[in-house]
Amino acid sequence: CAHYSIIRMDLKGSGFSGKPKDSHYAPSDQARLLASFLRALHLTHVVLVGHSLGGGIALLTYFDSKVSNSGIDVKGLVLIDSAGYSQNVPFFVSTVRNPLTRFVSHLLRPYDRVRFVLESIIKVKEQVTPERIYRYAYFLDMPGSRYALLQTAKQIRPHNASELAAQFSTLTAPTLIVWGSDDPVILVENAYRFNSDIPGSRLVVFPDTGHIPHEERARQTFTILDEFLRSV
Repeated sequence: CAHYSIIRMDLKGSGFSGKPKDSHYAPSDQARLLASFLRALHLTHVVLVGHSLGGGIALLTYFDSKVSNSGIDVKGLVLIDSAGYSQNVPFFVSTVRNPLTRFVSHLLRPYDRVRFVLESIIKVKEQVTPERIYRYAYFLDMPGSRYALLQTAKQIRPHNASELAAQFSTLTAPTLIVWGSDDPVILVENAYRFNSDIPGSRLVVFPDTGHIPHEERARQTFTILDEFLRSV
């Protein structure tokens, strides 16, 4: 976009990023890695946009920047169907964490596993296209992905989730909350809770939309994000 720069980072273990065989896949590890990434690129004034687990990591990065000498000034936050409150882990995470269901799922092709998950979390089934399934399955089938996914699933729940949620009322950065009304992974009640807890936050809920509004309602999501980014 001509008005601002957009940097997209694959989290550790995701996409084209490394998938080392270590035990540092917790949200707090990812937040520290994100901060290091920003410093390495000399990005000191940023708006963090996070979806699902990425939203929780954006929140951790914001609060860490307030108590550490990171040199990062988070000018705004965009939380898209974001983690942040304590809840039961989604079914596709619990499947990975359980040895039996993990073994059974690995008998399926990555394409079939991805199709099942997308059909479960996307509201309009016509949007679960072969192209979209292949895009997700490609990364799922990369070397090291199985290990990284298992470690992420095991460590996905922050040890201090309640303490983190208690800080939301102190958040001062402009915050946009975007949600799908029919998200089965992180229920829309969490969107209203974020909106209530974060002072001055703006909430947009898309009807007939599941867990991935930036793909299910791409044009509408872009329009809202563009307006928000221009304002901050």
